[in-house]
Amino acid sequence: MKNEFIDFCDLVMIRDKIESLKILGNNIIKKFNDIFEIISPFNINQLQPASYDVTLGNSIVCNESNDTFTKNGWIQPIINPFQPMVTIKKEISENGVLIEPGKFYNVNTHEYLDLKTINETLLQFKMGIAADVCGKSSLARLGLVVENAGFIDPGFCGTITLELYNQEKYPILLKKGMLIAQLRFYLVTDITKLYKGKYLKQVKATESKYYLNYSK
Repeated sequence: MKNEFIDFCDLVMIRDKIESLKILGNNIIKKFNDIFEIISPFNINQLQPASYDVTLGNSIVCNESNDTFTKNGWIQPIINPFQPMVTIKKEISENGVLIEPGKFYNVNTHEYLDLKTINETLLQFKMGIAADVCGKSSLARLGLVVENAGFIDPGFCGTITLELYNQEKYPILLKKGMLIAQLRFYLVTDITKLYKGKYLKQVKATESKYYLNYSK
């Protein structure tokens, strides 16, 4: 497998001819997936010219107030990112879930992304594969905002937690297995380490763990 990978690198991505953050096309995505199983499960019908469509998983998380703040004598509930989150976690039923107007949710993808295995090999060349997530145009036209903080570092593995927000005045129905977002892959150069952060190997929709950046 290693020789096959090096031969492939020689054909399509000689290191001194590659610019950092080059978006990978469908042929390279499929080739990498055949060798390293980056996306699981992989459906060829979800492969686009320069991206891969991911589908909605089975879990959803809603944030609740986790603290209070006093202003002008009034005590009001707030979300404090420096403390563990208080959440409501649910499974998405077969009938789907309604995304209410003006509400924010975290959901997971059905697909599991492995950017660890491939990057353990690429790291010896000081190269890596990163990804980002963006919404589907057709859903955006319904008023659904999908993912606004979607960069995925080399070394990440797990399902992807997507942030959803309904900008419309009506609820939007989502169902498990529907196309929900797109993954784009990038070749990055001159890297020397892989992601080992707090969301590694997440499976369900995962709430913010921002407070861990400041915990001792």
